[in-house]
Amino acid sequence: MLTQTQIERWLQADLGHHDVTNDLPGDTTGRLVAGASGVAAGLEAAARVFEYLGCTATCEAAAGDAVESGETVLRASGPTRAVLRGERVATNVVSHASGVATRTHRAVTAATAAAPAVRVAATRKTTPGLRGLEKRAVAAAGGDTHRLNLSRLSSSKTIISPSSGSRRRPSGSATASRSLRPSRWRLNSR
Repeated sequence: MLTQTQIERWLQADLGHHDVTNDLPGDTTGRLVAGASGVAAGLEAAARVFEYLGCTATCEAAAGDAVESGETVLRASGPTRAVLRGERVATNVVSHASGVATRTHRAVTAATAAAPAVRVAATRKTTPGLRGLEKRAVAAAGGDTHRLNLSRLSSSKTIISPSSGSRRRPSGSATASRSLRPSRWRLNSR
């Protein structure tokens, strides 16, 4: 779930110390247009950015929709300074999420063509602060989010010992995992 704090952080990171658009008068409507063909994602988050700034936003595509280059996917209306302030953050959010969704869709399509029962699952390796956005993009494109956080499934991995540089599996890790959640454990062999 996208929080108000996350929106504020995104906007502050983009704003810096001064926003030169604060002095622009009037109202305007802006369109967010797909820059390439792919799978749409992140539109709800982008709409929330505009709404936080006092604009109205309308998604013209839904998460998971196939979109063509040049297609309008979102419209935002409101004070010119607010639309312009939200534009870069909204564009970056949609661009990133749609990229994740598009790549996921390609992987799902290729995998299911080879073996219909295959499921494509994402890892927990996500961009800090964007896990929810990225996982929703994976799901919108037909991928499995696998595990959202450490509470969902225990995992034991081979580690590299900092002192010797040797690879080893932590002793008793699989046994400990089984005792914690007997029906939900997995031993990775990497």
